[in-house]
Amino acid sequence: MEFISSLPPYATFTPRDRDRLLYHRSGETRLGETAVLLPEWGTVKDFPQVKFVILGIPEGFGPLANRGRAGARQGWFAFLRKFLNMQDNRFLRGESIAIAGTVTTIDLPDQVNAKDYQPDAFDDAHALVSKLDERVEQAVRDLNLPEGVTLIVIGGGHNNAYPIMKALGKGATVVNVDPHADYRAKEGRHSGNPFRYAMEEGFMDNYYPVGLHKAYNNEEAIVAMEAETRIAPLWWDDISDPEQIFYWVTDRLKGNVGAYLGLEMDMDGLAQMPASAYSPEGLTPREARRWMRR
Repeated sequence: MEFISSLPPYATFTPRDRDRLLYHRSGETRLGETAVLLPEWGTVKDFPQVKFVILGIPEGFGPLANRGRAGARQGWFAFLRKFLNMQDNRFLRGESIAIAGTVTTIDLPDQVNAKDYQPDAFDDAHALVSKLDERVEQAVRDLNLPEGVTLIVIGGGHNNAYPIMKALGKGATVVNVDPHADYRAKEGRHSGNPFRYAMEEGFMDNYYPVGLHKAYNNEEAIVAMEAETRIAPLWWDDISDPEQIFYWVTDRLKGNVGAYLGLEMDMDGLAQMPASAYSPEGLTPREARRWMRR
């Protein structure tokens, strides 16, 4: 599949974009009114008060290419509708947050020509993900994030973890709360193998998948993880208390964090979340939020 597009690989989130989603109320200030909107891509350094930068990747073909369910493309827009209308108050100030914008995906078809799930039926989907990889990598690199600023990426599929790490150019340490290790074979790019690509290509120093379900990870991926000394999984069956996750991760990170630390939260790591791969067991939203915050 060949892609020819005249569109730029990314676009800033404009005041017009914001105003379409923002609801005003007398006497109240919403985060959407105070969050920083970048005048140009890569100008975060001009706003020293910014501590967090949010990037959206509205796509769903990464999970589809991994035989998952559709719908991930809507995650970014669902987030914006809620986030922009949250209260700006003493607990969270919008001025500390910049909404960068989105990776361009409007010209990439969100579909898979899956002919009875034959092995070659997903070639087009894998090609789509590879094209998206290029755009995500360029978007993250061109943001030119200053030291100490945290990038928050909202997808989209987990496939985007690979080009994000590639854009950083240095080995990252990654903690991934997910029933799937996303360490499938390099059979073509999709949401099920970003960490395999990143590890084998030198963009990830250490990998700690947390809450893995034994029935959701194939034997080949398990063997590959066991053969790599820089990977330490924590299986869901071995977690007796969610608090255990915090202490387990802390022990692994002591003196073992590279140039970057990535915290991944796959939505199917939450119990009964309507994600591309449903899990009947997992963390509650409250447990996940507490862990990520700590």
